[in-house]
Amino acid sequence: MRVKNRAFFLPPILWAILFGGCASFPGEAVMGSSFFLDEIRSLPVYLSYTPQGKGTAGWNSKQRFLTTAIPRGAALYFPGRFSREGAKTVWLFSSGLSLKIAAEEDLGDGLSLYTVEASGEGKDPETQGRRFRIDFSPSKLKGLQPGFYALEQGIILSKSVAGFARLESLRFARGGKKFEAQVLVFAD
Repeated sequence: MRVKNRAFFLPPILWAILFGGCASFPGEAVMGSSFFLDEIRSLPVYLSYTPQGKGTAGWNSKQRFLTTAIPRGAALYFPGRFSREGAKTVWLFSSGLSLKIAAEEDLGDGLSLYTVEASGEGKDPETQGRRFRIDFSPSKLKGLQPGFYALEQGIILSKSVAGFARLESLRFARGGKKFEAQVLVFAD
């Protein structure tokens, strides 16, 4: 009687649940979208922030951080040009966004959710893109913001060296203490 070797295999989602890593799923083919100035979108912007200082100095530090981090977080939902050189990614995002903070929620452990109403022009490339699902725990961020981390992982999975990318969705599952993102990548 012949015995077959069997390797132990965990699907990516189970690996992420059990070990808190990044689960990804093969890129699904998608077509692009267009965004118009008069179209207001409600976008979740998650930010990871550690207070710098106490009292007025701490408050001022946080305000300076939010002044740049919230617009950058909203821009991730619009097509942005990227190019990769080794482990470094260079980004070019649209600067023509209009936004308003509609709500703020403290999620604990240095995470906050800002609901942002944003509008801006943008169009995904005419070429076919790929959708990647990225699941990751906050411990994987290591100084990056959740949206940027998800985009970076999507680009790495796509194996593209240049093109356009954007977040399609990003949410924090409190029960599982993990982020779930959908990233669209359009390679050149």
